[in-house]
Amino acid sequence: MIDDGKGRNIRLSKGLIAKAIAIRENDPGNDGFPEVLPGKGYLHKDNDGGGIFEAEDGGYYYASNSEDKPGGVWVLKTNEDHDVVDYYSVLEGTLDNCAGGSTPWGTWVSCEEEHPVGYCYQVDPEGIIEAERTEVTAYGGNWEAFAFGVEDGKPRGYTTDDDDPGSGCDNTVCLDGSEKEGGYCGALDRYTPSDEYIDQFYKRPNKITKVGGWNLLNDPHAKHEFLKLIPDDSSDKWSGSFEWVEDPCHANPELYPKGEGIHIDPVNHILTFVAKTNKQIFYLDLSAGKYIEDTTTRGSITEQPDNIRGLGKDIYVCNDGGYPNAVFRINPATGCYTKVIEEADPGYGGREFAGVDFTPDGRAMYVSVQNRAIWVVQREDGLPFDAKTLDPICEED
Repeated sequence: MIDDGKGRNIRLSKGLIAKAIAIRENDPGNDGFPEVLPGKGYLHKDNDGGGIFEAEDGGYYYASNSEDKPGGVWVLKTNEDHDVVDYYSVLEGTLDNCAGGSTPWGTWVSCEEEHPVGYCYQVDPEGIIEAERTEVTAYGGNWEAFAFGVEDGKPRGYTTDDDDPGSGCDNTVCLDGSEKEGGYCGALDRYTPSDEYIDQFYKRPNKITKVGGWNLLNDPHAKHEFLKLIPDDSSDKWSGSFEWVEDPCHANPELYPKGEGIHIDPVNHILTFVAKTNKQIFYLDLSAGKYIEDTTTRGSITEQPDNIRGLGKDIYVCNDGGYPNAVFRINPATGCYTKVIEEADPGYGGREFAGVDFTPDGRAMYVSVQNRAIWVVQREDGLPFDAKTLDPICEED
């Protein structure tokens, strides 16, 4: 077990080491909890989703959401040894910033989980470009997480909605003018910029620059489509095909209620996302138009899925829902579910695990425990997390 410096312990999988780089309590400053850095303030409240970005000096930027009212995004700048050397805000005044996602041009997209006024904002972890609301979602919603990918040669954004489908959503009028009882919300939104924005994106010389990529998410005339699953007509309801529909009333988020974390494998074009209500994980083959569904529970892994991040062939899933929460790894090919880090005593109080991400070389994992700490986890042997695994212990049903 590892102590965060205040007697609150986590448990690590065999072969891992960890250190807390920032800690807090619900009411910091009154009980001896330190600032992140002297004079820089306490760790932001309700620290949630986050993403890692490489800095030119060999260190990293860890952009971390605040799922509070008001919320926002704060950045922990670390050196190559993962010690915090700076701490500052890059977005303030928003509401319930839950998760989000990274872009290939080095920005963080932070999403508000605040129906019916929630949107997603693009922020620069360096703090050079001022944060800006994007157009990646079609309407105000309980937006959760964002992923960027290229499908059919077109760059696209994908955003999950944590709304509960049909439970009094404010959006009721469908595109054909009819009204949907209970409203529509909860569907996964696919954003496709217009050709004008795509052309500008690809004409950037040599590489995708931060400035060049930034505008791709700001197209007010972009096309929005919504995920509709089509289960196989058989006793096996764990697979099928899918399509993207223009009218959200024709999507069926009741098959994937309360979408959470999302990730795209840029090599194999597999979109993975989880849904909280029924503890589901979906693997969508964007090239073939087919999907496979599975459960996120195995053995002692029983809590709801939340943030996710992919590395190599594995998907890392954060738990939210009760004690003990954890981060666990799924190998979709083998079906092996392995705990990586978890709460080790009630002092952590069943706190949400979130913000899992990896340095570009895969050698360090950052993870956020809400209102408790931000941890850096590494392998004792110094190898990347996607190198040969350290005798994984698979959870059994």
